[in-house]
Order: sequence, then C-alpha cells, then structure tokens
Amino acid sequence: MISTTTADTNLVLTANGTGSVVFENFAFKDNTITNIVADSVTTFEATDNGYVKFDGTYGLVIPAGGNAQRPPLANTELGQMRWNTDAQRSEIYDGANWVSVAGSQSGISRADAEELALEIVLSLG
Repeated sequence: MISTTTADTNLVLTANGTGSVVFENFAFKDNTITNIVADSVTTFEATDNGYVKFDGTYGLVIPAGGNAQRPPLANTELGQMRWNTDAQRSEIYDGANWVSVAGSQSGISRADAEELALEIVLSLG
C-alpha cells in the first residue's frame, strides 16, 4: 500500500523530464492517458446499474477518419462509433457493416437543410 503521511492530502507522482508515470498498461503524461499495449482494448467497466459518465459541457470527441482509415476487422466491435470524414457523418459498426447512426433513412445534408430553410423563409416572406 502507498499512502501519504498526512491525512487528507494528495499523493503526487511526477515523471522526470519528458517521461510518463506508468501503472501496469497505462502511461500518464500531462493530460493524456495512453494504453501502452499495442492493439489492446481499454475498458471503462460499470457494475450492476452503474454507468460511465463524461462530465463537463464541452463535449466528447470520437475518432475520425475516412473510409480507408476504418479499423481492421480484428479491431472492430459491435457498437463501435466514429466520424467518417469522407461521408461527413457519424457511423457505427452494426456487427457486419459501418452504417449511419441515423439509420437507413439517414438525415439530410447541411446543404439540403440550408436550401430548405431558405425556401421556407422566401415562401413566408
């Protein structure tokens, strides 16, 4: 067990120079946590009725890349999500294919939405 000598104080571990603080498969450096085992999966596991929460107001960034940067099948899992920079949409792996998170009906493009909004404004005066 590692503990502080004074109650209610922080335990500070600091790497020397450009190094990281490493705990088993994870390296901590500045604001980055890295799984240092190649091709491994990092799991945030909730138990029973618990869940994983990303707190704050600025949002969450999902992985992004074109069709050619999709992960190989060996690194693909049901429910995996990413932003497709070629199609300009969020997509999710359904167990067999990468599909739009909007489903087969999809949504409308930004250009179509802008055109529709312009038509409504012009018709309503």
